[in-house]
Amino acid sequence: MDERLDDIVTHLDVHYVRGVLRRRRRVAPRFAPAIWNTNQAALDGDYRTNNAVKAWHNHLQHMMVIRHASMWRFRENLKKEENEIHTQARGGHTKIKEPVNKKYQTNQRQVEQIVRNYQLYKDGGDIPTYLRAIGYHLKAGAPPTVQEPDDPDSD
Repeated sequence: MDERLDDIVTHLDVHYVRGVLRRRRRVAPRFAPAIWNTNQAALDGDYRTNNAVKAWHNHLQHMMVIRHASMWRFRENLKKEENEIHTQARGGHTKIKEPVNKKYQTNQRQVEQIVRNYQLYKDGGDIPTYLRAIGYHLKAGAPPTVQEPDDPDSD
């Protein structure tokens, strides 16, 4: 490994993976893998992101109209939002949970399949392929661009 990465790798290991060793005892990391690891969520078919929370926060910001609302205005708008949610829940509205689009559902199934096959990748010594597959599907964008090596004979 490139020694320029030592500091960042140590930081990630201490704060996110294994924690730190103190007096022959390991102190848990500040952000344990159970908090940020989406492996089990992928296996369970759960959401791996907090997009719904971000969407609600964006909705709340637009509802406030101004950037730095007073506590009173914030409280009033929060009560309006609460009433709207209760009204939707009582009325059986389906807008409470937005429908998931087909592209996301397909991508989710593919991620589940890749994660379920992790042991096969590991046993075959093919972790880089596993990481590329996961990376592609987590990006959920356009297919990865494959750059063909320059062919010196084609000139």
